Amino acid sequence: MAAKNKGLAINIDKDEVMYTNISKSKDGYNSARIVVKRGDKEYMSISYEWEGDGVPAFAMDLMGFMQANEIEPNTVVDEVAYADYEKSACGGSAKAPKKEKKEKKSKK
Repeated sequence: MAAKNKGLAINIDKDEVMYTNISKSKDGYNSARIVVKRGDKEYMSISYEWEGDGVPAFAMDLMGFMQANEIEPNTVVDEVAYADYEKSACGGSAKAPKKEKKEKKSKK
């Protein structure tokens, strides 16, 4: 019997938050992002991007979470933890693995 589809719920504690950002641009490209520290060298980053004037539920929920927990938008909440995150492979500073080059066959 095949497994049924399931939803995914993520709970974030206020004390885990390292960074938040919500931005709307004039050209219609918008984003919302939160980065949390889940454990020693364990991080979770959630990014949501959209176009247009509307604000999706995720961005509204993130703003409500920040307001309820007195977290300033667009700030690094925990500078030390966020600096560690940025240095780690999780923070995107690690380079993606290089693709192997295919060897050219020589003509004989």
